[in-house]
Amino acid sequence: GRPVQASTLPADLRARLAAPPGAETLATYLARNDSGHNFFVFVNEAENPPEELSNLVQDLSEDIQPMPAFSAHTTERHGILAIDGAGSSHGFHRHDGVWQTQVTGRKMWWLLPPSVPATGGFRSPPIVDGQVYGNPNACELLLRRSPPEGAHVCVMQPGDTVILPDLWWHATCALDPITASIGGWLQDQQRDTRAGSPGANANADEW
Repeated sequence: GRPVQASTLPADLRARLAAPPGAETLATYLARNDSGHNFFVFVNEAENPPEELSNLVQDLSEDIQPMPAFSAHTTERHGILAIDGAGSSHGFHRHDGVWQTQVTGRKMWWLLPPSVPATGGFRSPPIVDGQVYGNPNACELLLRRSPPEGAHVCVMQPGDTVILPDLWWHATCALDPITASIGGWLQDQQRDTRAGSPGANANADEW
C-alpha cells in the first residue's frame, strides 16, 4: 500500500485487533486481505525523514532494548522502521547490510544470495532460471506464483531478529492485521560512497 502517516491509520483497524481472527486457510486469508485495506509505513533515518517520523523510530526502539551490540546508537539516526497491514509488501530488492527485529505481528521473508543476477541496473529485479521476479507485491508468492527456485523462506515472529548481509536480495509480506519491526543499517550510511548505497553522493542505477 501507499506509505501514510501513522496518525491516519483507519479507526476500524484498532477494533479488528481487539478480537483475533478465527481459523481459515492461507488462500482465504490472503484473498480477504489482498490490497483491500493494507497500509505501509516505512522510515529510513539515513535519508533524513521528517522529525515526526524519526520520532516514531525512536519510540519503537524502546521495545527492543537493550539494542544489539552491533547496532548504531540511536543518536546516529541510522534506524529503519516498517509498519505494515496484512498483504502489504516490499518486492525483491537489495542494498547494504541491515538488521531488523520483529516487534509485533508476523512477516514472511524471502531471501536470495547476491550471486543471483539482476535483469539490468542495480535497482532492477532479480532473474532466476529465466524468470523475472519483479512483483511489486511479494505476497503474490504465497497466492499466485511460486517463489524463486532456491529462495530461503522464513516467518519472522515478535522477538525474532534477521541480520541481512550486504546485497542479499529480499522481499517481505505482512501476515497479520498490523506488523511492526525496527532495526538499522550495519554500516555508516553517511560515509558510504559506493554507487547505489543510500549514503552515496551519486544516485547511480548501476555499478
